[in-house]
Amino acid sequence: MLDLSRYRPDAAAGGIRKTPFSNSGRHTANDTADRTASASAQTKKRTEENHSFMRSVRRATHRKYTPEEKHPIGVEGFHREITVNDLCRREGINPANYYSWTKEFMEAGKERLTRKTVLDATRHEN
Repeated sequence: MLDLSRYRPDAAAGGIRKTPFSNSGRHTANDTADRTASASAQTKKRTEENHSFMRSVRRATHRKYTPEEKHPIGVEGFHREITVNDLCRREGINPANYYSWTKEFMEAGKERLTRKTVLDATRHEN
């Protein structure tokens, strides 16, 4: 007789390998579906846990910049001595944040100029 113990240890015992899913050693369609559903549920649960963990890390590490911190970065960007990408990389900010800050600066400057012009006009009338 051919020795199969080297290839299949259960064959050396002379029997069919048993599995936890059936007594015959063969998988049925129901067994496969149950295992697939179980694996899918576990994967979904793990994915939700990972997403939850990533959100908590992002919230904990999110950096809020004060206007005093934004001002020098914005001014340096206006001087154009360094590219915006290099400036943002050095400061550790997203270029989209830089551009939104410059938009805020420009709007604040326009508002202040408009207010000053209105104040000057009313002073001259008095």
